[in-house]
Amino acid sequence: RRAVGIGISTEAGVDVVAAGRRIDRLLGELTVRMPLGMDLVVLYPENRIAREATSTFILNLAESVAIVIAVIMLVMGFRAGVLIGSSLLFSIGGTLLLMQFLGEGLNRTSLAGFIIAMGMLVDNAIVVTDNAQQAMLRGTDRRTALVAGANGPRWSCLLYTS
Repeated sequence: RRAVGIGISTEAGVDVVAAGRRIDRLLGELTVRMPLGMDLVVLYPENRIAREATSTFILNLAESVAIVIAVIMLVMGFRAGVLIGSSLLFSIGGTLLLMQFLGEGLNRTSLAGFIIAMGMLVDNAIVVTDNAQQAMLRGTDRRTALVAGANGPRWSCLLYTS
């Protein structure tokens, strides 16, 4: 069959999903004007693919946070799980709010950053919580144990390398 191809790409920094909505609206207006027998086929709907990928990531992020909190609660106890889980939720939520405020969208780079940061945060939170619990078991008062638990790995948290 004979065909005409039109390629549309967005510039760097343009929201692919919003641009795709505008293109879909314009193509919808164009479709009603086309003669009978002529079809309009979108081969690579980048906006829908990006929207689905972002939605899937958000769902996976929520599932992974729930699994991490559940495992920590099982292994380290309810209090430690709530403490580490709340720090994880506040960090992720705060980052998403800050990104929204600054006009930054979710993209593959920021999503990869979330995955790395979540691993670092959970790892360091477990170390700090475990240090504090061990100090309290040795008889140290709660406040001193918490401060010492956070001070112990401070340089490794700041200069984290894997």
